[in-house]
Amino acid sequence: LTFDNKISIYESIPYFQKLKSYPDIKKSLRFVQRLRNTMAHWTLDEKQSDLNNIVMFTLVGKYKKIIITDSVVEDYRRQISFLLKNFGL
Repeated sequence: LTFDNKISIYESIPYFQKLKSYPDIKKSLRFVQRLRNTMAHWTLDEKQSDLNNIVMFTLVGKYKKIIITDSVVEDYRRQISFLLKNFGL
């Protein structure tokens, strides 16, 4: 199963839909999915990247570029911690 399919399964379970934190969990799962996909499938721009800013781009479809900063990485860590806490891990 892809990560997207796993998220869809989670979204379809009535128990989780009734949880107070359901919207936040769903938002966190999508954030993690987007960042994971970017890191796995986009290309590193070695000329523009440095230790503080990782520049990734894709040529699939329309050209897109993202800069991964310390704050993006910190947000990713917060989202992962939030998800682990809510799933009881």
